[in-house]
Amino acid sequence: MRIEIIGAGVESPIIHHNGEKFVVAKKGQEYQLRVHNNSGRRRLAVLSIDGQNIVTGEKATKDGDGWVLNPWQTCIIRGWHRTNEEAAAFKFSELGASYSSQTGKGTDNTGVIGCAVFEEKYRPSWGETPRSGSCGSWSRSWPQEPKQQDTATAYGRKVDQRTQTVSFDRGELLEVISIRYASRKVLQSWGVPLKQKEPTPAPSAFPEDAVSCPAPAGWQG
Repeated sequence: MRIEIIGAGVESPIIHHNGEKFVVAKKGQEYQLRVHNNSGRRRLAVLSIDGQNIVTGEKATKDGDGWVLNPWQTCIIRGWHRTNEEAAAFKFSELGASYSSQTGKGTDNTGVIGCAVFEEKYRPSWGETPRSGSCGSWSRSWPQEPKQQDTATAYGRKVDQRTQTVSFDRGELLEVISIRYASRKVLQSWGVPLKQKEPTPAPSAFPEDAVSCPAPAGWQG
């Protein structure tokens, strides 16, 4: 399974350091998770952010609900699950504005995105419909520097996210993935090398295209 963090339409570089994965978080920026099943079988991806189940908002466990992906399928997870029609966008924030803090769960586990990947016990019939949504999560004792961690994930604006529920006979736990995130300043204080250049906007094939009626200054949409 491959997990990518997408901010402002651009994949954030993953930095490998001392056996862990890190990504630079920009406070105020919304982000999405792009999950890719790089196998020829259905897989269950049980996901967590800041130690919370991204479906229920409760403390994360590996046996929680997750995303079922078809062979080679990629899906975009835009936010905290609300209903089968919508989610609340993931947004990097100050610790005090984080979803975990706002719901009284504290900030001890902020700064980490996790994924537990499970194999299916049996091959489904060809006619079975896979789940394309409904998230879950898990927990683990992560190495932390609570005095330095300065970034978490907030409960952002309402966004569309269509999901449905299907059955999945959970089999063997195949892998556990974690990606830690913090501001550039904090990652540098941890000794994480940040030699990778920040992603730049892709060049436009049609730079002169614009909306018919440009919005006035200060328009909020």
